[in-house]
Amino acid sequence: MGTPLVRIGHPARLLPSVLSHSLDVLTRTSDQGVLLRDAQNDIDKALSKIAKTRSGRERREIYNEVRLLRKEVKAREKKCVDEVIGSAKIHLATLHVAGGRELAGRHWDVVIIDEASQALEAQTWIPLLSATKVILAGDHLQLPPTVKYAEKGKVSPLETTMFDRMIALYGTSNMRMLTVQYRMNSEINDFPSKTLYQGKLVAAPTVANRRLMDLPYIEETENTSQAVVFIDTQGGDFPESTPEADESSLLGESKRNEREARIVKSMVKELIMAGVPSGDIAVITPYNAQVYSFQYVVII
Repeated sequence: MGTPLVRIGHPARLLPSVLSHSLDVLTRTSDQGVLLRDAQNDIDKALSKIAKTRSGRERREIYNEVRLLRKEVKAREKKCVDEVIGSAKIHLATLHVAGGRELAGRHWDVVIIDEASQALEAQTWIPLLSATKVILAGDHLQLPPTVKYAEKGKVSPLETTMFDRMIALYGTSNMRMLTVQYRMNSEINDFPSKTLYQGKLVAAPTVANRRLMDLPYIEETENTSQAVVFIDTQGGDFPESTPEADESSLLGESKRNEREARIVKSMVKELIMAGVPSGDIAVITPYNAQVYSFQYVVII
């Protein structure tokens, strides 16, 4: 059966793969959940009687019945949630949800915060106040929290994370670096490893020499045979532009470069012709105007 766990959060925001472990599903499928549905059905039946009676006295009696049933439903809901959460050994939640009413008054032996270097310190304190031990997992050399600060050019104090604060207080004495990554070819890994991690970061053997053409359905081409390809687009041949007057209200002062977009179009077409599924190709740009331009330039 494995270790019992529960994922707390709105079902609509959860991945399909974890829905079966969600608080919503577990409460509905529990013994208390069945009793809860019965009580809710009783409420529905009582309310349907109201439309069928013209007697004020009968209406008041039905409303009193519904009021009592709703109190019962509320009590059963709480009991149901308490039983599911109480029986779980592992509780999964966002930092905000960790401070919600479902987990109020609870204590944890260990709290593990993933992507802690992207979490505001104020958010991080929410689960920490109820924990004996904490493990912060993250990378302070990558993306910081997203903070919109009113004074241009100034760093918001909110950008100092709990992760940063622990490093400032204790240095690396309590840190453990995971030195093997499983995402990229060693040729791609080489630059960040030398630039940020003193050469300590290495690629796992399973990905160290992997290229697109190694997949059985991908043909060998100039691009699929390389781990990474850089194309120089600096200079006058690739001028940037800003949106036209009729587009500025949507795109503001964002920039675009149509010739760069045409190169991307060519690259994407080549990859598809080599056998790469279009759904496996991502085109990323930080400029909204370039995204808008790309919609019309890249037609496959």
